Amino acid sequence: NYDKLVLATGAKAFVPEQEGYQLPGVFTLRSAEDALNIRSWVQQKQAKRAIVLGGGVLGIEAAEALLQLGLKVSLIHTDAYLMNRQLDKKSSTILDTFLRNKGIRVFTNNRIDKIEPSGEMLKVRLKDRKILVTDIILLCIGVRSDTELAKKAGLKINRGVVVDATMQTSNPDIFCVGDAAELPGAMGGLWSVGSDQGKVAANVLLGGDKQYQLQNLPAVQLKVSGIDLKSFGSFESDEDVESVYSGTNTSNRWCHVRVKQGHLVAGVFVNSPMAANAAMSASKKSDLVLSSQDIQDILAKDEIGKIS
Repeated sequence: NYDKLVLATGAKAFVPEQEGYQLPGVFTLRSAEDALNIRSWVQQKQAKRAIVLGGGVLGIEAAEALLQLGLKVSLIHTDAYLMNRQLDKKSSTILDTFLRNKGIRVFTNNRIDKIEPSGEMLKVRLKDRKILVTDIILLCIGVRSDTELAKKAGLKINRGVVVDATMQTSNPDIFCVGDAAELPGAMGGLWSVGSDQGKVAANVLLGGDKQYQLQNLPAVQLKVSGIDLKSFGSFESDEDVESVYSGTNTSNRWCHVRVKQGHLVAGVFVNSPMAANAAMSASKKSDLVLSSQDIQDILAKDEIGKIS
């Protein structure tokens, strides 16, 4: 029994329903236990080859981790370029080249069509008809909100548990926060989002009137040795973006920011940590209106000149 209830059931790693994805040797990575199971499998099987499906942040970081374990790694991504939600094409190309030089085989604009056992290994057929043989497959293709309990409670469900700005569900006595919750405009999969939503729910339960404020520009930092890559905002097309400033002086360094009415709305920085920090700091100041010179100064933090 309860007077008020808060659901924080999180999300589960997405696994396609097609045949082959339930075979031994196919793993997801969502928890510390998952990581230990993967390491145990690699050690027990004396694995030499790995396939990572998904070229987002988690997939790329997982690919490098498997490479460091001594495996030959193939990275498969459905989009034409890696980290397509966070990067522009130039920065993605730099990242792609960097990973290949590390020894990771990268297959973009591709997917797994079929998985089947092949002795002690797994045989994978790609969309382009290539055949790969591997000891382990790691799925890093997103998550799905865990709504099982919410469904049993009769709550309104879409992709997640539908909530309002106070984190209240369709039942006024039940609240939901974190990856299980669906609030228009809110980013999923971020610890900071779940933490802020939990604070809102706690405030409301104690009689307050706090509402969740959307995080304007979600930021990402890739944790892969040998490259410094940070981004914020979205590089999807937007006709209202007034100017784009970008700069480079070497083939492996890149800055690109997008500006809307004097405000930074997106940025990507490859091997340009000082410019990245300055831009991300400026983007959080809603009352700060930047001039063209201000933006050039930001891009020059790592001695990178502006390209018109």
